[in-house]
This record gives sequence, structure tokens and C-alpha cells, in this order.
Amino acid sequence: MKDHLLMRVLANKFWEQKLEELQAIEAGRIQAQDTIGVIFKKFIEQKKQYDKVADATIKDYNYRFNIIFKNYISSILSEQNVKNILENFIKNTNLTATTINNYLVAVQIFLNWASEEEQKYIPQKNYIKKYKQKATTSIRSPYTEEEYQKFINYFEENNKEMSLFIQFLWHTGARGSEAVNIKISDIDLKNNYIIVPNKKYKSQQETILLTDETKQIIRKILALNSSKSHKLFSFNSAKTPFYFLQNLEKQLGIKISGRGLHGFRRGFTDRLLDSGVAIQDTQHILRHRDISTTEKHYKSMYKKKLIKEMNEKLK
Repeated sequence: MKDHLLMRVLANKFWEQKLEELQAIEAGRIQAQDTIGVIFKKFIEQKKQYDKVADATIKDYNYRFNIIFKNYISSILSEQNVKNILENFIKNTNLTATTINNYLVAVQIFLNWASEEEQKYIPQKNYIKKYKQKATTSIRSPYTEEEYQKFINYFEENNKEMSLFIQFLWHTGARGSEAVNIKISDIDLKNNYIIVPNKKYKSQQETILLTDETKQIIRKILALNSSKSHKLFSFNSAKTPFYFLQNLEKQLGIKISGRGLHGFRRGFTDRLLDSGVAIQDTQHILRHRDISTTEKHYKSMYKKKLIKEMNEKLK
């Protein structure tokens, strides 16, 4: 009980001091030192000098801060002002839920610092909880067999390695980012697999299973890149093949946002399920840790199957 009363006394004292400061600022007796802009600069300075935060992270803090606070840097940092600013941001933004939440997390880091005992500009609380968005997940369209053939036909003449790269993704369901990092020493053609690190837990290993057709594609890649590095592909990162693919999509007029290199993995998944491979086996082939990830694709394909059967049988 005593602790509760003490907290109330301290809280009342805190807000009395804040009110006195605000009144003094408005009357011109003192200069505003706790404006949002001034406090954010102090935050950045501490992150640079004492926390030794990387330049890229500092740049990211500045960028996200400006997105939300750029019109309010002269405002006093108060609980009510933060609430108003966040409400205006949510109301007027057209960003995706995921992007909004990323910005909000950065804001909370700044506000946590501003509410620490050393600073005590505002009370300590979770300011962003009310404004976090519920992200909706949807299955992006896979590449179709027709689109795949168009890509292959073009790259066969213009970029042989890119053609083989797409064929590799189409026949293995590999992620573009892991495919570009496959080492030749990771490939075991005799036992029909390639060793790759787990997407999330890099110290753990997984295996991409190889069909006879995929092994033929790998032999062509090895023959093409025989004089190059120890890697299967010569691309430095997935950005390079993604750039080639994106340009061709625009050229062919089939650009659909969100597909990218992962569209080949989705196409591979749909072909597995459409051919009758059990969902548990599909999970194993795709290396999904959780079967619910596989089920998202399965449900989509199952509906297509039902519609096809209905069209055939309910005439």
C-alpha cells in the first residue's frame, strides 16, 4: 500500500514539473529543451558514442523517425503528443501492416530511451501496443508452366546461366537466396541431395532432394561454370538473377508484384500437390518446419482441384 501511495506521489510530482515547464516555455521564460527533435538528436548521439551502433542502423533510425515525426519535431515530447502523432500516422499512411509495425518498433526503442531513469522525459509504457497492425498473409501467385517456358526460351539465347538457374529453382523448389550460395562441395549427385543451411538456424543443415532431371541440369551448370569459383552459380547474390527476371517480366508484360524468384518455389509446390504428393511428404521436400506453412499452399491447390472435378462431373 505504501509503495502504491509513493508511486502516486512521484507521478503527481512528475506531471507537476512537466506542467510548470510547459507553462514556462509558453511564457518564454525558458527555452524548450524537450522538443521531440532535440530529444531525438540526444538519442542518436548516445547510440553513436556510447552504444557504438552501426552507421546503417543510425541511418535507419533517422529514416523511420522522419516518416512519423517529421512534422512534429518542434512539439514537446509528451504522452498525449505521442498518442496524437501515432494516431495521425496510422490514419494517413498507406504503408503495409508489416512496414507500419517495423516503424513502430523503432519508435518504441526511441521512446523507451526517452523514458529511462536518466532521461525521464515521458512515463515508461508501451506506446505502440495500441497501434500495431495485424498483418494479413496471402499466397502470391506462382509462375505458370507457360511463363516458365517463356523465361527459358528467352534466357537460352541471351543468358545461359540464368536459364539454368531458373530451371534449377523450378525443379528443386529451392529458395533463390540459398541457391546462389550453394557450393560445389555441398552437392552429392550419387546420393541425390544438396546440403544447405536452415533458413533461420544457419548452424543446422537441410537437404534439397534431387531428381534425375535436376541432376542433368546441375551437370550443365557445372560444365558452364567449370572455370569459375567453388560455387554452383557465379551470381554474387540473389539480387542479380532477380534483376534479370524483373526486367524480362516487364518486357513480356507479365509482372505481378511479390512473385520474384520465390514464384518458382510456389510453382514447384503447386506441381507437387497437383500431382498427388501427400502433404506430409511435400512438407519434407520443401523443408517447412511447420506443416501449417505447407497447408496454405495445399488448401489453395485443393480448392482448384475441387472446382476442376465439379466442372467435369456436374455438367
